[in-house]
Amino acid sequence: MGLGAEAIGELAAAYAEARLTQMLGGGSDSAVRALGRGLSSISFHASLEGEREVIRQFRALGGKFPKKYLTKAAKEGGKEPLAKARELAPRDTGALKKGIKYIRETPSKRTKAVYRMVFNRKYNNVFQKPIKNVGIYGGKKDTGYYPVSQEYGFKSKSGYTRGKYFLRRAIDSTASQSEVKMIESLNQSIDDILR
Repeated sequence: MGLGAEAIGELAAAYAEARLTQMLGGGSDSAVRALGRGLSSISFHASLEGEREVIRQFRALGGKFPKKYLTKAAKEGGKEPLAKARELAPRDTGALKKGIKYIRETPSKRTKAVYRMVFNRKYNNVFQKPIKNVGIYGGKKDTGYYPVSQEYGFKSKSGYTRGKYFLRRAIDSTASQSEVKMIESLNQSIDDILR
């Protein structure tokens, strides 16, 4: 899952973009299968209920799908993983739970809506802590980043502390609900456009 901050919205947008390209004659089945293999490597597999209906509706649009509807679908799909990540976040002061948020990236393509689950920079004074003996346990930086150490684990004097993988578990456990919400949002948007 990359750095653990990839959001389900980004995955869905990539899948939707590949499917749209394929449906409009610009892509191939092999490209979508390759994307599917890449997505399955991070335990996310997208399969559309009523896929033929969605394809028919995309074709009826003539290849023009407004970005605002993709953005809306990505936001809808991201609500479940965000809530689950906040629920699974380790609790000491509660800053980690409050610090998880979605940000919108500037995509390279017009027909793409990309959101990432990240840690809010306003909590960096809480999240970044100085390391006393830099390099002793493998680190080369003079500060440690608490959210990353909780997600992936860290080395310490007493050995290795395993990560809690709360972001990964949140995304994996809510993938199907997120997919359903995104498909429902896209279907509703298509219906609105076709009216």
